[in-house]
Amino acid sequence: MSTYIKKEFHLKNNINTLEKLKEYFHFYNFNVKEISETEIEFYKKGSLFQGWRFNPLNWKSKCVIKITNSKTLNIIYTNQGNLSLSSNGFEFLFENFINNIESYLNTNKDFKISNQEKIKIAKKRIFISFLIGLVGIILGGILGNYIGNLIGIKGLFRYVGMYIGGFGFLKLVNQYFENRKLFTSSSYF
Repeated sequence: MSTYIKKEFHLKNNINTLEKLKEYFHFYNFNVKEISETEIEFYKKGSLFQGWRFNPLNWKSKCVIKITNSKTLNIIYTNQGNLSLSSNGFEFLFENFINNIESYLNTNKDFKISNQEKIKIAKKRIFISFLIGLVGIILGGILGNYIGNLIGIKGLFRYVGMYIGGFGFLKLVNQYFENRKLFTSSSYF
């Protein structure tokens, strides 16, 4: 499941807006694609190893920015998740990331510290989620091995149990993030 954020804000001044946007996104290693004089796209490509990236800003994502009336910025940001965890559990980071664009463009406020704090919380969430998945794999393997011993087919049930345990626990973590997003705005696990 992907996260979709749409934001519009007004610029106090339109001096070097495109250069500032490029600088902001370049700091986080986004690729840039200029569509027109008033529209620019920043993106990150997905990869086979995306599931092991602990920084959600490094997951496959796209941010399209349109400048209208030379005073208004329209931002559409989408993030695809990391193939095992839903990006919905990290919406607090993405919203902070987008809000800091406005602060940076309008007041030259340093965005690095604020974004880094949210990235740190997100990395902790991802690490805990993978530990929970590992516990699921171990418990699934033990249960599958036990069932395999009862039936007499040892290897097959162990591997099936590990698979179901790992993905089952990650599904529970994703569901937890989804429910937490609905009922609270807390940025902690």
